[in-house]
This record gives sequence, C-alpha cells and structure tokens, in this order.
Amino acid sequence: MKKLTLQDILSLIADVKYETHGTLTVCIMTLNCGFKLVGASACLNPKDFNVEIGENLAHKDAVDKLWQLEGYAQLRLNEQE
Repeated sequence: MKKLTLQDILSLIADVKYETHGTLTVCIMTLNCGFKLVGASACLNPKDFNVEIGENLAHKDAVDKLWQLEGYAQLRLNEQE
C-alpha cells in the first residue's frame, strides 16, 4: 500500500478560491480532475475575525476532506489488486 503524503494531496489541487461572508470563510478547492471540495471556517466574535486565519482554517478543512477521499480511494485500489 502506498503511503499518502501531504505533497501527494497538494499535487491534486488545481485552484483555490475564497469567499468571505461576515465571519464565515469558505474555501472552494478545484482538483485537477475538475471535482470541487468546500472547506469552511467561522469566527464567533466579529471583533476577533481575521481574514488570513479564516482562509487558512477553511483551506485546512478542505485539505482534510481530500485526505479522506484519497485514503478511501487508495483502500479501494488495494482491494482490487
């Protein structure tokens, strides 16, 4: 079984865009194959909101979802071998 690395995961990403709605930050991640993932972060207190932190957390959320998808795909491939 091939071990997935962060480099493997990041190489799958073609584009990343961010949207901010109040204290909600959304990361729209497009993969090389065209599939889109969404990550999000939210801040409870508007006074504490920081765009850079929101984008970093939303990006991490999307990358975490991609890890899950790729991990599942690797398991399925190994089952077929």
